Amino acid sequence: MIEPGDEVIVPAPFWASYSDLVLISGGVPVHPAGTLETRWKMTPELLRGALTPKTRAVLINSPNNPTGATYQPAEAAALASIMIQADLTVIADEIYDRLVYDGGTAVSFAAVLPGMKERTIAINGVSKAYAMTGWRIGFAAGPAELIEGMGRYQAQATSNPCSISQEAALAAITGEGSDVERMRLAYERRRDQVVRALARVPGIELASPEGAFYIFFRGSQALGRAIGPNR
Repeated sequence: MIEPGDEVIVPAPFWASYSDLVLISGGVPVHPAGTLETRWKMTPELLRGALTPKTRAVLINSPNNPTGATYQPAEAAALASIMIQADLTVIADEIYDRLVYDGGTAVSFAAVLPGMKERTIAINGVSKAYAMTGWRIGFAAGPAELIEGMGRYQAQATSNPCSISQEAALAAITGEGSDVERMRLAYERRRDQVVRALARVPGIELASPEGAFYIFFRGSQALGRAIGPNR
């Protein structure tokens, strides 16, 4: 996918391992940074500004860890149009795709525009939406030659998950989904409670997360302030 020195765009804020994985692969991570005003999302302008002749791929996570930012269909399509024009491979971490709030939708980058399926590796698993972190089951879908290469590496790096975990994951994915919806509603209620509490703190600024189960806020204006007896 990349050669030594090739660049991979990893929008910030991001899960810490992403940058290191690019470095281990010989690539150079590039981090266009979303802001509170963009709800911590990479905009088309940020994506265009990060492109160079060495750019080969984008690693994007939606819903996002640590911000909860979730690209809605129109937002994803605007980014995808640029990705197609720049002939980029897209690595889409969609592990939180079942945990979306306020009636929103977590769209797969592979499906957002014609031409994206052929250039997208969609990564998912049962750890988050199904609360099965310890079962260690993940999966990916993408172009056959890339998936085959991933399989050859994975077979030597981690061997295979146990059959019990595989059967449990299959039961979760093919189940009727009421447990996932119950957990999603609980996460949404908890999000609302935490957002309301943080909104009362002077100097704290945040955008209510649209998915996952994280809240990311800007607190620079609160540094050094007294909150009750504490600072």
